[in-house]
Amino acid sequence: MGYTPVKGDRGQTFGAMHIAEKIGDDLHYRGKVGTGFDESTAKDIAAILKKQKVVKRPDVIGKLLDEKISTWLEAKAMIEVSYSKLTPDKMFREPVFIRLRPDIS
Repeated sequence: MGYTPVKGDRGQTFGAMHIAEKIGDDLHYRGKVGTGFDESTAKDIAAILKKQKVVKRPDVIGKLLDEKISTWLEAKAMIEVSYSKLTPDKMFREPVFIRLRPDIS
């Protein structure tokens, strides 16, 4: 549903991806994931993100992080993440990218 600018040695990909959880027909914002992908996977993801439609603000429930420095996209790409627990404000604590999910959308 969006991403932050790249920092460090990730080349021309992205810093972190914003993530949301689909509950019924609604998307609930869960934070950002910036770990779990190698350089090759980050490039593959960046190519997918560049094909998504840019929007002013995604249609999600919850407070967005880094709203002003992020590029927001129409929420189409699905990924799988692991996380340690939900925080009191319903964000994923310590999310880690597992894989792209082209089988669901």
